[in-house]
Amino acid sequence: MSGGVVLASALFFHRAVLSSNVFIARDILRVYYPLHAYWAQRVRSGAFPDWYPFDGLGQPFAGMVVSGAFHPLNLTYLALPLGAALKVNTVLCFPVAFLGVYALARRFGAQVPPAVLGALLFAFSGCLVSSTNNVLYLMAAATVPWALWGADRFLERPGWPRASAAGALAALVLLAGDIQAFALTLLLFVALVVCRQARWWLAGTLVGSALAASLVQLDPTWQVLSQARPGQQTLAEVTAWSTHPLRLLELVLGPAFARGPNDPVGTAIATDLLDTSQGTLWSDSLYIGLPAVFLALCGAWVYRRSRLGRTLFVCTALLLALALGRRAGLATLAYHLVPFWHAFRYPEKWMAYVSLGVSLGAVGGLQALLEKPSLRPWAGRVLGICGLLSLAFGAEEQRLGRVGRWVADRIENAALRPEVASHVSGELARGAIITAVLACLVAAAFLWARHPQLLAWVPAVCSFLGLFWLNEPQYALGLPDLLELTSPFPATVHGTPWRVLYLGGAHRAPIDSTLSAMDRWALGAVSILEPVTPALEGVEAANTYLPAVSARVFDLMDDERAWVLERAGLFSVRYLSIAEENEAEVARSGKRVIDSLPTFGYFLFEDPAVVPRAYLARPVCVDGAAQSLAAVRTRSFLRGVEAVVECRHPFAASVGSLGEVVSVASKPERVAVQVRAHASAVLVLNDAFYAGWKATVDGAETPILAANHAVRAVAVEPGTHEVIFTYRTPGGRAAACLTLLFLLGGLVASARKAMPGRDTRPAAVRT
Repeated sequence: MSGGVVLASALFFHRAVLSSNVFIARDILRVYYPLHAYWAQRVRSGAFPDWYPFDGLGQPFAGMVVSGAFHPLNLTYLALPLGAALKVNTVLCFPVAFLGVYALARRFGAQVPPAVLGALLFAFSGCLVSSTNNVLYLMAAATVPWALWGADRFLERPGWPRASAAGALAALVLLAGDIQAFALTLLLFVALVVCRQARWWLAGTLVGSALAASLVQLDPTWQVLSQARPGQQTLAEVTAWSTHPLRLLELVLGPAFARGPNDPVGTAIATDLLDTSQGTLWSDSLYIGLPAVFLALCGAWVYRRSRLGRTLFVCTALLLALALGRRAGLATLAYHLVPFWHAFRYPEKWMAYVSLGVSLGAVGGLQALLEKPSLRPWAGRVLGICGLLSLAFGAEEQRLGRVGRWVADRIENAALRPEVASHVSGELARGAIITAVLACLVAAAFLWARHPQLLAWVPAVCSFLGLFWLNEPQYALGLPDLLELTSPFPATVHGTPWRVLYLGGAHRAPIDSTLSAMDRWALGAVSILEPVTPALEGVEAANTYLPAVSARVFDLMDDERAWVLERAGLFSVRYLSIAEENEAEVARSGKRVIDSLPTFGYFLFEDPAVVPRAYLARPVCVDGAAQSLAAVRTRSFLRGVEAVVECRHPFAASVGSLGEVVSVASKPERVAVQVRAHASAVLVLNDAFYAGWKATVDGAETPILAANHAVRAVAVEPGTHEVIFTYRTPGGRAAACLTLLFLLGGLVASARKAMPGRDTRPAAVRT
C-alpha cells in the first residue's frame, strides 16, 4: 500500500518530481523560504532562533507559530538545499494524508477499496493541492487523520503509551504551524469519544495528552497572543476569505474561478463576484468530484441512525457553516462567544476538513453499496442521472455560456467582462463534462458490474482520474534560481543597519519575458522587496506581514500612508520601495529617489530625516500606551532628540547635549550598545517592545520602558555605559522540558509493556 501511494503521489506531482523546479507561489516565497532559511542558518550555527528581526521591527520566532520552529521535518532544511527541502516536505504530505485516512477508515471497519477511495479523495482534494502554496496548512491537514487514528487506538485500549502517542500526533498538527487545525483536532477528539460511546474522562485524557505534548509550542504562543496583532483582529479581518456559496459548485464541477498570480481577470472575479476582499482566492480549487459527493450523501442516508454516521454528518455540516464565514453566521457567533476565536482568520481554511468529512462519508457510501447489493441499482440510476445532467450543463455552457455571462455582468471593469465570461464558461464546461463522464462510468459499474473487484475499485480509479485532470494544474512551480536572486534594491541597502519598507501598488511584470507567469511574479516579488523576501538577503523590513508582529507596532500602521510618509523614519526605516502610482506623494513628503526598477514600476526612496537604530533621547513621560500612541501620531515631540516614554515617575529634566551612541553590536537575541552619556537620558533601541527581553546597564539589570509606543528604551545616567538587551522565549525552556518528559514517559511505558514475559492483560482476565 505504501509503495502504491508513493507512486500515485509521484504521478500526481510529476511536474515537481521530474524537474528541478520548486514550489514558490504566494507565501511559499514570501514567508516559508525566509523563515526556514533563517531557522537552518541559526541551527547550523549552534543556536536556536528565539527572535526574528526581519519583519515588523522584530517578533518572537517560535511564538509566531507559522515558523513551525519545533517540527521534526525541519531537519530536512539542514540536509538539503532550501528549495529541494521544501519540495520534499510538500510532496511527502500527500502520501501521509492518504495513509492517515486509509488507516482511520480501516479502524472503523471499512474494506480496502472504500478506504483507498476515501484516502485518494482527501489526499488529492482541491483544498490540499491548493495548499501547496501555504505548506503549513498542508502539513497540518495531512496530520489530522493520524491524530484521529491515534485517539481511536487509545479509546480501544486506554493507557499512557497510547495516550502519549495520540497526544504526540495531535501536537504535530500544532508544530506544523496551524493553531486553528489543532483546536479543531481537540474538538474532533471529543466527537470521537461520542462516536465510540466512551467515558467522558477519556476525552479529558486525550485533550490533556495533546496539550502536554504541545506545551513546547503552546507556551510561546500563549505568551505572544496577548501582545501580538492576531489576538486583536476585527470581525472583518477574521472573516476575510469566507467561502462564497457559489464556489460550492466546485465540489462537483471542478475549479472555475482561479487564475494565475496577479491576473486581472482572477482579481476581478475574486473581488467583484466572490467578495474575498483580498483580490485572490484562498484555495484555487475545492474540487472533490461528483461521485465522491454522491457516495457521501449515500453514506449519510444509509448510516443516518448510527452514532458514527450522525456525528460525521453533523461535524461536516458545522465545518461547512464555518467555512462560509460571514455568509452563514456561525463564524460570527464563534467570534463573539469564543475569546480565542479572534486569532482564527480566513474561514475558507475549514474547507480542507469539509473535504475530509466528505471523503470519510464516501467511504461509508461505497461500503454500504458493497454490503447491500439491493442499493446498487438505485444508486447507479441516480448517479447516472446526475452525470447526464452534468453533461448537459457542460454542453450548454460550452455552447451558450450563460453562467459565464452572468458572472461577467457582475464585474465592474467592463473591459474584462468578455475574458471573464470566456474563462468561467470554459472551465465550468470542461469540469462538468469530465465529472459527468466519470460519474457515468461509476454508475455503470453499480448497475452492471458483476465482478466484486470491478465494482469495488471503479469509484477509486475514476475519482483519481478526475482529481488528476482537474486539480493537478492547480499547483504552481517556479525556477529554483529565483531563490538565489539578488534584488537591485538590496544591492543598495545590504549591510546597513537601516530598515526597508514596501508600499505596493499595481504589480507590473515584463510582458516580453520568456518566463512563466509564476516566475515573473516571483521575480517581481523579490526585486521590489515584497514582505518578507528581503530576509533572504539579510535585510530587515518594517512591514507587518507575519502574525506575531507586536500590536503596538501595528497600531502605528493603522493609517498606511501616514506610516510611510510620516512615522516610519522614526523607527530606522531609511529605504522605501514604492509603486509608481505613489511616487509623487512620497516625493512631496521630502524623501528622495535613489534607485528605480522601471520594468516593475517601482522606485527606491531614501528618507534623509531617518532616526538611528539606537540613540540617546530626552524622555517625555506619559502614563500609558494610549497616550504614547497619541503623541506619536500627532508628532508632539522632537523626534530623534526626545522620546515618548511610558514611565511611572517623571525623569529629571536634562538640558544641552545628551551624549552619543558609540557602537551597536546586534545579533537576533542580543544587542550590545556602548553609550557615552553627558546627562541623564534614555537609550532608545528601535526594535519592538516585547515581553521576554531583558536589559542590563554595566551588568546590572534595569527595567525596559516602552518608547515611542512601539520600541524599547532604558534609562542611563551620565558616563560611559554598556547596555545589553537579551531575549529568551518566556517559559520556553520549561515548556520544552515538560513536553520532553511527557513523551519520554510514554516511551518508557511502551517499552515496559513490550518487555518479554510481561502479562499485559487486564487484571480481571489474568485472574
